[in-house]
Amino acid sequence: MKNGTGRRHIFFPNVYTTIMHPIDRRRLATHVYSILRSLRKTAILLQVGHTTVHRWLKYPERKKYHREPSKQTSHVVQLIRTAVANDPFITCSRLQSVVKTCIDVELSRGLIHSVLKTIRTSHHWIPSQLESSR
Repeated sequence: MKNGTGRRHIFFPNVYTTIMHPIDRRRLATHVYSILRSLRKTAILLQVGHTTVHRWLKYPERKKYHREPSKQTSHVVQLIRTAVANDPFITCSRLQSVVKTCIDVELSRGLIHSVLKTIRTSHHWIPSQLESSR
């Protein structure tokens, strides 16, 4: 079968229909590469990028690293929640300076805005907050 680039692709449907553990897929990539001796052909066959195949060959047993949020992150989020609860009209620039003075951490306004969205606090919520306090 040809794709738009004019290269011939051979597909093995049973490889794609079975759900494999990533380690098994890495071992499959190692086996296919040992036969074909081509990163790009192996990548096309497994429907992944050639750099992914290269990484799998270099680190065959490596799993993705899952990073837990630090304790400092929870402190920053709690500080932002408290500051917004005290002043619903506080700006991201002002929150930036509050975080810097209290915890000595510099955050971008974009990151503060993301935290505000995460904790579901935005200026759209202010009218409902004001009505509930009356």
